[in-house]
Amino acid sequence: MARGSAKKKLKIREWLLNRDTARVVTEPRAASVLLSVLFEDDALLRWRAIEALGAWAKLTITSNPEKVREIVRRMFWAMNDESGGFIWMAPQTVAYILRCVPTLIDEYGLMLISKMREEPFVTGVMWAAYYLGDQKHIISKWSDEIKVNCKSDIPEARIYATAALLRAEVITKEKIDAKILNDQRILEEYDFEKGEFVSVSASNFIASYC
Repeated sequence: MARGSAKKKLKIREWLLNRDTARVVTEPRAASVLLSVLFEDDALLRWRAIEALGAWAKLTITSNPEKVREIVRRMFWAMNDESGGFIWMAPQTVAYILRCVPTLIDEYGLMLISKMREEPFVTGVMWAAYYLGDQKHIISKWSDEIKVNCKSDIPEARIYATAALLRAEVITKEKIDAKILNDQRILEEYDFEKGEFVSVSASNFIASYC
């Protein structure tokens, strides 16, 4: 990495740690640097990068919509074996961008949920389905396959799948497996309002959507 690029990344990284999103999004080539941060080990930093990408997309969509679409397409490419470099949080990134730029939901929402078929991304896509769960026309089209994930061997995948179907009003509490309703495992969820992780039991997480 060139010295100038390395300095820029360090500067943006510091702003993310301070949650100074307003400064991040006005930095030239901010989106490219934020994508590189998604490879970092620090989970909080990755979520702050996702948050900043959403803010950047919201700021950019009017003046340069194709630039925003390019970033979304890069995230989809990063979920393909052929890419040679998975971005594990690509589903969450796309979901948050779509939330920040609702005009793109119909364009990319169905495609995003279809990525549950890519095994490495099941949990991330189920989080995306939950996060976009109020988009009933998206979730209902994939409801049968999302229901399959309610019985996934991956605890987080089945929790998020259940939450997605509840939010979309595809199922009711009476249809939820008791294993999920009584699950006391702790989820560390990034709170976009607080800008930090909050701890919540799986059972309480699901109950909030019943």
